[in-house]
Amino acid sequence: MTASLLYVFWHWKRPSIQRAAYETHQRSFHAMFEAHPPEGFVSSSSSLVEGAPWANVGDIAYEDRYCLHDAGALDTLDRSVAIAPYREAHGSAAKGAAGGVAGLYRVRLGAPLRGPRHALWFGKGEGVSYDDMVGLLAPLIREAESVLWMRRMVLGPTPEFCLQSMAPVSLPPSLHALHLRLQPL
Repeated sequence: MTASLLYVFWHWKRPSIQRAAYETHQRSFHAMFEAHPPEGFVSSSSSLVEGAPWANVGDIAYEDRYCLHDAGALDTLDRSVAIAPYREAHGSAAKGAAGGVAGLYRVRLGAPLRGPRHALWFGKGEGVSYDDMVGLLAPLIREAESVLWMRRMVLGPTPEFCLQSMAPVSLPPSLHALHLRLQPL
């Protein structure tokens, strides 16, 4: 079964924490999930991102992506960080964070990417139906190269859609997309 839900957590480090140490803790935390996947967990990854106005006011931040089978797996993921073996890795990663914000997204087209390099954030145009929006974007989605996510239940600070890709993708100018480059850790 493939992931259909994406929990995204943007966070940024405290000024007193060295970047290398912060990133090491983040990698260790994600490695713990890969080694001991909780029920419903598919994969996770982390990237450095800059320019996202909802994350550290656009300064350097990190985008953690947790691909999950369904909404039930979100509860399992949440509970897991309080128990062994995840607790210590989570504590080490969390203690260096100065803040964070999160969002919840569902796949609309394509399949999750392991380490996307680009994220285009945009909203649906006024008067445009969801079916028309998906139809407009369908030709841009390529297997193992791009995926279209849609925010769920207004849970998150971002625009409604995100097209993640391995290489740059050009969207119609009418969508006014915010292009963010992702640097996988």
